[in-house]
Amino acid sequence: MSVAHSQDWHEKHNATHYPGTRQLCFLCDRPTERCEEDEMRVQGVPGPLCLDCYRENSEPEKGPL
Repeated sequence: MSVAHSQDWHEKHNATHYPGTRQLCFLCDRPTERCEEDEMRVQGVPGPLCLDCYRENSEPEKGPL
C-alpha cells in the first residue's frame, strides 16, 4: 500500500534526489507528467512513457469508438 506524502515532503525529497518524485520517460528521459498510479506503458518497453512516446509506440485502436 502506498502512502501519500505532503507537498513539503515532496519538496525536500526532490531537492536532494534526482529526478525526485518526477517520473521520467523510459525512452526520451522527459518528465511523463504522471505518477506510478496512472503511468502509460506499452508491451515491449520496460518503463513508463511520456504521451509522445506512448503515441509513437502503441498500436492504433481497432474498430469504432
